[in-house]
Formats: sequence, C-alpha cells, structure tokens
Amino acid sequence: MLLELPVSSVTRLLSDRNLLMEAVKKSREEYLNFIQGKEGSTSTLSREKEEVGEVIYEKLVDTYPTEAPKLTGMLLQMEYKDLVRVIAEPDLFRKKVELALSVLRAGRDLPPPV
Repeated sequence: MLLELPVSSVTRLLSDRNLLMEAVKKSREEYLNFIQGKEGSTSTLSREKEEVGEVIYEKLVDTYPTEAPKLTGMLLQMEYKDLVRVIAEPDLFRKKVELALSVLRAGRDLPPPV
C-alpha cells in the first residue's frame, strides 16, 4: 500500500512522524486482514501472492540479507497485477525496493510509538 503512493506522498510521510506512523498502522492492518483471508480474498490469490513473495525474497536476500523479509512484506502490499509487473521490469523493481528501503530506514530513525 505505501509503495503504491506517489513519491510526493511518501516524501510527506517521511517528513511527518505522525502521518508516517498512521500510514504504517493502516498498512499493517490491511496486510493482516489480507493474510488472514478477510475482504473476500481467495485462497488461489493467496497462494499466488505467496509464490510471488518467494520470488521477491530470493531477489532481495543476497543484497539485503537482514531487510529482505520486511522488504518482501512491504512489496507484497501491492496489488497482485502490479507485483507481477514489478517483478518483470528490473528498473521498476529496483525503484520499488529503493522506495521501500527509504521508508524502512526512516522508520528506524523514529523513536518507538508511545
């Protein structure tokens, strides 16, 4: 979800701790709903996303061994059709990974939520 936002929106989130925390909370809730099968997702789509997640993880683990699980999870927030396109286009994949890394690193610089 966060990676689907325009760059200007991500930039704004990175400059405002409260907005970023709210966006992360919302994305997390949506992701948890998805993996728990809520919102009418089919098991077929879940299996396909799991397979895509494995592909993404394998692409990331050598370069980002400690961040690969989180980056994979962040990318999996995207719509399935967008994920397929991102995997197929190396430049787009690299851009999405860089964006996810910047969000992840910005989150590390923030103090824990109260």
